[in-house]
Amino acid sequence: MKHVQPNLLRHAIAMLLLTVLFAPAALAQGADGGELGETTYMTVCLACHQMTGLGLPSVYPPLVEHAPTLLDYEGYREYIVKLTLYGIQGEITVLGNPYNQLMTAQEAVLNNEQLAAVTNYVMHAWGNDALLPEDYEPFTPEEFEAYRGLGLTAADVYALRQELGIGAAE
Repeated sequence: MKHVQPNLLRHAIAMLLLTVLFAPAALAQGADGGELGETTYMTVCLACHQMTGLGLPSVYPPLVEHAPTLLDYEGYREYIVKLTLYGIQGEITVLGNPYNQLMTAQEAVLNNEQLAAVTNYVMHAWGNDALLPEDYEPFTPEEFEAYRGLGLTAADVYALRQELGIGAAE
């Protein structure tokens, strides 16, 4: 067995530690949310929106064929960030079906990297990526940081949805 120089060994250990420490942040940067996005979805979002992203009929809305279409309109990207941070409560229409359940706020539950990763995961999962606008840019932790701490309520996000006319044409 060949002798390994101590400096080389220390360098290899340092690189391994850096990889382990910064891997979650790197995963969040992937356009599709990567492992962090999928893990966050399976841990936090799955109970309501289900593994398939189809939600529960008449209870929790689907993310499939709906989430990426929100990006087609001005102001909707900000709405998605606020929706994820602060939740929503009020009757909404998604793909022609009414829903009226509380979506809980994630501001105190998830950090900005997790929020960006899970949002990107949803935008790419279940064939949603085929519906993304051509100029789609992945969500970033900085976008969530910019809207964190505003003190919005689920009712405020519902009002924003109504103001933007989301669901009105569905």
